[in-house]
Amino acid sequence: MEAQLPAQLSSSPSPAPLASSVWIWLLRGVAVVAVGISAYLAWLALSGATAAGCGHGGSLDCEQVLSSRWSYWAGTPVSLLAVSVWSSILLLSLFAGPRAPQLLRRVAAWLLGVLVAAAFGCAVWFVWLQVAVLHHYCMYCLAVHGCALLGGGLVLLAVRPRIPGAVSAAVVGLLLAAIMPLGQTFFPPEPMYVIDHLPNTEIAEVYTFDGYHLAGEAPSDELPIYQEIFAGEIKFNVRNLPRLGPADAEHVLFKIFDYTCPHCRDLHQHVLSAQEYLNAGGAAPGGAAPGGAARLTVVMLPAPLDEECNDLISPENSTAGACGLARLALIVWKLAPDRFAEYDRWLFEPQTPPTYAAARAKAVELVGEEALAVVERDPALDEQLKLNIEIFAASPAELLPQLMSRNVVLSQQVASTEELLELLDREFGISR
Repeated sequence: MEAQLPAQLSSSPSPAPLASSVWIWLLRGVAVVAVGISAYLAWLALSGATAAGCGHGGSLDCEQVLSSRWSYWAGTPVSLLAVSVWSSILLLSLFAGPRAPQLLRRVAAWLLGVLVAAAFGCAVWFVWLQVAVLHHYCMYCLAVHGCALLGGGLVLLAVRPRIPGAVSAAVVGLLLAAIMPLGQTFFPPEPMYVIDHLPNTEIAEVYTFDGYHLAGEAPSDELPIYQEIFAGEIKFNVRNLPRLGPADAEHVLFKIFDYTCPHCRDLHQHVLSAQEYLNAGGAAPGGAAPGGAARLTVVMLPAPLDEECNDLISPENSTAGACGLARLALIVWKLAPDRFAEYDRWLFEPQTPPTYAAARAKAVELVGEEALAVVERDPALDEQLKLNIEIFAASPAELLPQLMSRNVVLSQQVASTEELLELLDREFGISR
């Protein structure tokens, strides 16, 4: 039987079986940890949940890594592939101990070398991506990559490589690892976003909206700043609309969204990160660059997917509570515009949207109970929501969220802030 095996397995120069039970048990422990973390990452990818303890913002931002195009290979989450590789390593380790038959130990040791080398090569690739391309780090991913490094060291110590067996296993493993960057580079996944371009046409009548006004509110004496959407069919006075950033920013985009929509919540985090990057590397989202005007402001137009205030939504597709959150956001904007960005971030920050009671308590904290109670009854709130919903219905895009300029509408999902920045540059003309 041994004579029928590949030369590197049957000849004397092949790698020796794992030398002692200490090494094999250490390797098994590393494999168990890697399988557990990889399985958690696979669950995140399949469920759309957010990684615990590794939220948005800063360089340690798991979502920027886990939602990027590099987290998939041939449409499959790489974490699922990691589960299969580390499960195989764990299984092979059961046959590589000193008590296993000699031939079985040799085969298992060689295959372990192949898989650990493959895991090591992939780890180098993914760490390089985080450092050089994404500029964000995922602590769970780094933990799995650390397991690959530790596993490689354990196999080297345990096998005590005897050329050419160990070298052939390492070469085969690294060749297998090369499939990962080649596949991701030359066969990228299909984009999750949709881009609609609106051609300039002759417009018979332009609808101009100067903003909604509360009962008894004095008109503003500030000169209006108008921005257009739908190729000029609708013109907004940006000064009087809820927004993240100053009205006179170099670029203004309009965001149609629902505070309870999962994809809206994902996109918003990327919008905030992209805005922070464009507005001067370190300025707070919604603020201006130090020493200069902001480059990007986002006008927030909530269009709740809730039958309570949206006649386009059927009962089975309605999201209860979305209208209430949208009204509260508009109230905070009208009563305390300088606190709107803070409240908007608070609404979007948790993995799941807050309850109406919690959101109202937060609004009271910002604007006061008495003022909020008065404005809550103002019909202007529903008038603004109705207009936002009409804009959503008239949009060429069919789904939320939507990010629009005069002639471009970006809808649905983006994989990462990096992808959004590329789209802002290529489609919206907002250069980096």
